[in-house]
Amino acid sequence: MLRTIALVALLILIGAWTSDTRANRSNPLATAQAVQTSIAASRTPTPVATANTGASERPSTDSAIDDAVADETEAARHPLDARLGGTVESWQAEFGPPIEGEGEHADLFTEYDIPGYSGIYADEHLGRIESIHLFAPRPAGEEWSNDEPHPMDWTISEAHKLAKQFLPRDAQYGEPDEERISGIMTECYSDSLAVEVPVEVYDDVDNTPVYGGCSYWLDLHLDDESKVTNIIIQLQIEEPLT
Repeated sequence: MLRTIALVALLILIGAWTSDTRANRSNPLATAQAVQTSIAASRTPTPVATANTGASERPSTDSAIDDAVADETEAARHPLDARLGGTVESWQAEFGPPIEGEGEHADLFTEYDIPGYSGIYADEHLGRIESIHLFAPRPAGEEWSNDEPHPMDWTISEAHKLAKQFLPRDAQYGEPDEERISGIMTECYSDSLAVEVPVEVYDDVDNTPVYGGCSYWLDLHLDDESKVTNIIIQLQIEEPLT
């Protein structure tokens, strides 16, 4: 009896297996899909938890680091090095020796060839730079002129920034006086100028000297007062015309 039951059970199992096999053979697409699903599952990597560093969202800091290093280096320099009131030696160490001037007034000014400018005059008294005159750039070979507004003239904002690059690093600035005729005057003061520039230098350049004082003038074009053609930086503080 038991052998009969076992034989019946075996026949049932064989019948079920045969039925599945026939079904798969009659639907090869289903079989192939099942195999692909199995393979894909076996190839899917197990996710690994990682810390969210935000690296993909944070821009490179190389440029910021370079700027910070440059600012630190500049801040570490003496306030008057290669600036108004500084020594001629520090100026020429930064910008090189003067160039040979041309024209009948060449002896009146000391000119330097500095990239980015049509010309720069830097004059000294007793070994100290007492005035600096910057001229807006022009294309190579073109003679500087302010007869007409020029595309390479500076904006007022640009000119303010350029002027401060030649003034003492510890300078403190007043409000620009925009009521002057044909230009903008800004007065400034520097502790380093007061301490290091001999009073004889101030007495020579100004009838009413302000020891430690300085100023810069933005010369506006008569036909376009949004443009600056040249900048005058000096120890002298000129009184407004009346």
